[in-house]
Amino acid sequence: MHELFVTVVEFVATIIEFMGLFVVIYAVGRSFWDLIFVEKFDFLLAQKDLILNGGLSTALEIFLAAEILKTLTADSFTKLIQVGGLVVIRIAIALLVHWEGEQKEKLLTPEEIEEFEHQLL
Repeated sequence: MHELFVTVVEFVATIIEFMGLFVVIYAVGRSFWDLIFVEKFDFLLAQKDLILNGGLSTALEIFLAAEILKTLTADSFTKLIQVGGLVVIRIAIALLVHWEGEQKEKLLTPEEIEEFEHQLL
């Protein structure tokens, strides 16, 4: 029964990690597309783009969920420390990405924020 639990949790964690990967691929692709075709390589406009920050932040949260699931199957203290360390690193990166997004939002005018929110819908 325990082996079935471990197998299911590892399978679900892998699926969740693939979901996070798809979010990263979409966010990078969308930001790259916008940089080339919308912003015409205007890096000042690209610096205000929140799509990449939002996508990376969301993906990190998804990856964090997978890591938390992996702690359920840690069979040794060493593995638990490794997974815990990875969780701490991902939380730190997520906080940094979130902070960077907030700094970018401060550069935007209210009209640009409204336009960005409209793009998300």
